[in-house]
Formats: sequence, structure tokens, C-alpha cells
Amino acid sequence: MHDPYVYVAHLSRWKRLKLALSTDPDDIPGHLDPVVELRRRRLLRAGLWMMLFMAIVGLGALPTYRAWLRWEARREAGVALSALAAGKTSEAWVAAQEAVRWTDTEPAAWRALAQVAASTERWDRAVDAWQEMTRRAFELFPGDRRAQAAALLEVGQASTALEALDALGARAEAPDQVLRARALLFSKRDREGVEVLSRVLRDSGTAPEVLLAAVRELMTAAEVARDDLMVASATVRRLAEGRGTEAFAAAQIAAQCLGGPSLDEGGLGEPLSARDLIQALRGLPSGGLPAKLLSFELEMRLDPAAREDAINAAVQEQARVGTSDALGTAAQWLLQRREAARVLELVPPERARESAVLGRCRIEALAAAGKLREARVEAEAQQYPIDPDIEQALLARILTEAGDPRGAERRWAAAISAAGQDRPRLRRLAELARAGGAELTAEAAEASVAALDRAAGRR
Repeated sequence: MHDPYVYVAHLSRWKRLKLALSTDPDDIPGHLDPVVELRRRRLLRAGLWMMLFMAIVGLGALPTYRAWLRWEARREAGVALSALAAGKTSEAWVAAQEAVRWTDTEPAAWRALAQVAASTERWDRAVDAWQEMTRRAFELFPGDRRAQAAALLEVGQASTALEALDALGARAEAPDQVLRARALLFSKRDREGVEVLSRVLRDSGTAPEVLLAAVRELMTAAEVARDDLMVASATVRRLAEGRGTEAFAAAQIAAQCLGGPSLDEGGLGEPLSARDLIQALRGLPSGGLPAKLLSFELEMRLDPAAREDAINAAVQEQARVGTSDALGTAAQWLLQRREAARVLELVPPERARESAVLGRCRIEALAAAGKLREARVEAEAQQYPIDPDIEQALLARILTEAGDPRGAERRWAAAISAAGQDRPRLRRLAELARAGGAELTAEAAEASVAALDRAAGRR
């Protein structure tokens, strides 16, 4: 019998394979059924072609898949930043986290996460995001370095913040110099920090908002030369008398200086007198209701008999603006002036449900008016959009006023637990506790912040 493989023994392996897959009837050994063999070979060829096609598609599919993931991450990062610009911080935070979940290899996702975290005062998460970008060797722009340094300062890592600013080199601008000065002052290197601020204040090209930031930092320094104080005072006066968007911020600084230390005593003196400041605030188009309220406050300082007129004017101005934000601002201002009855008139329960500020103002006004039972009922009902830690703190202060120290202690503990590891919330709780006479709670909150700072420094 004829051996069909003898005649191909001298061929190469490739030619043998080609011959075995051939669909030419002459290439089919005689002992095989030509019809069955042709069908088998065609199926085999089709299978091999399919395998080759899938291999090619597979090699191209992985990069395509990765590119799609990065595109989705960039899209989600854009959603996060848009929501942040619209003031929708909760939506922005969710979208920023989702952007990183798509893929951890997209710089835009980490950048959005860091920006949203900083805007919502989640400084730990912001620091972690910037550190992740550094670890992955992503390109950091000057604005990124500035944001990274600001976040590091918020968590107490001054030396690391200085390293981030040093990386800017010649690209460092005036805002970066102010951050550098803050880091130096934080590190108790006051002389170097003041020298940096002095250069910023004397630079004619410095933007007004940067000048004000430099003045604020200068006011925290322990030892400042009189010449530098004079420059800062003149800067505040010039900006407060202007009509720019920074005029109100300058007026606030000038108001803080009224009755404060003179230039010879290490202060800014009085950049503007109270009368001049009132006049400047009244003619300020960009200040809005806060500027009006500050002018009313200064009027009451000058003439205590004008208090009732100033309070009525503040209420009328709030009504003219008519927004929830304006009502919240006016309610807080009235509470600070012990006008609880006015706050209760302006903020009934239905208005208090509009925002956390209004809800808190109503509960505090009830407590200040001696209506402790009503204040406790409304706080425990959780009908206002108040953060859980603030809600517990308000209940603690109410119970303290009602003479229930043990109940207040439990509420303070619940407030610290609700704040978790959120530094800004813990600091805010420390302030509330100290204002409410709960010194031990304030110390516990501050100790938690210090522990978080130490842990962040070890990372």
C-alpha cells in the first residue's frame, strides 16, 4: 500500500504544514476520502484564521481598553470639577473618587481628587493624592505644586511644603512666596518668613489678593520691623479705599485693627478710622450684604445709641437681598449681637430646613432665648440639614444649659465620634466645646488633630 507521507519526508516543516492544510484534491493522500478530508481541512483552516484574528485583536484590545479607562477617568474628573464650580461639593467628591476608581494611571483623575479634597477641607486626602502623583512621576504644574504645598501646611507638614515649593525653582510666583513665608513662620523661622513677605509687599507687580494674603501672614509673625508694618498698613488702606473685588477683604482687616496695637507696639495701627471705613464700605459695590453688616457694626461701635437702628437696617437689607445665603449671613450676625428673638422671627422651622446654617442658627437662637426644651426637641428631630457632629455639639450645649452635665458629656463624645478623622471638623468641635465651657472635650479634639498630624508626618 502506498504511504502518503513518504513523498513529503524531504520537505521542510513549513511546507509540510502548508501541504497538510491544502484544499487541492491532488494534495490529498489516496487512502483518505477526498470529500471528508476537504471538509476537515477547510474547517481547520477557518479555525486557524480565526485564532490568528483573535490574537491580533487581543494584542490591540488591551491598549484600547486602557485608553478607554483613561478617557472615562478624564470625563469623570471633568464632572467633578464642574460640580465643584457649581458649589455641589458632595457630587464633586463622589465624581472625583469615581474618576480614580476607573484607573489609577490618569493624572487628571488624581488632580481632580486633590482639588476637590482641598476645596472640601479633606486635607489628608488631598495630601495623599498629591503624594500619589509624585510617586507615579506624573508631571506637576506650578499650580499643582502650590496646591500641594497649601495642603501640606494644613496638615502641619511645613518642611515637606517647603520641598514642594523648592521644586518650582525659577517658576515660583508671588503666591508661592506667600506660601513659603507661611511655611517658614510655621517652622518658627520668623525672620526668614518676614523677609519673604516684605519682598512681596514691596513688589509693585503683586496682585491685590496676594498682597492681602501677605498682610495676613505678616500679622501672625512674632517680630516685624516697623517699616514692614507701615508698608502693610498702607497697603490695607489703599485697597480698602478702592473699588476692586479685594476691597471688602481689606476693609475687614482694617476693621480688625481698630483699637489694636499701634505701629510702635508691633501692630498695623489703624489703616483707616472707623468713620472713613464706614464711608468706604457704603460705597463698595462688590461687598454685598457682608459689607453692609460690617458698616452697621462699626456704627454701633461709634454710637451705642444707634444699635436699634442698625439692627433694623440689617434686617431690611437682608430682606432686600432675599436669598437663603443672605438670611443665613444676617442670622449669624444677629446671633453674635445677642438678638435671638430677631433670629427666631426671621428663621421659622420651614426656612431652617433650607440650609445647615439656618438650621443651626434657629437651634442656637432657641437656646439663647431660654427655650431649651424646644431647642432640644428640634435638634433631636434631625429635621434640619446639619452635620451630625455639629448636631451633637448643639445638643451638648443645650444639655449643659439645662443642668445635665452627664448628658452633655455623652453628647460631646458622640460629636467627636461623628467627626471621625476629619481635621477641620475636629478643630471646629474644639472651638465649639471651648465656647461652651467643655474644656476637656476641646482638649480631646485638639489631641486627635495632633495625633493625625503626627501620623501624616510619618507617611
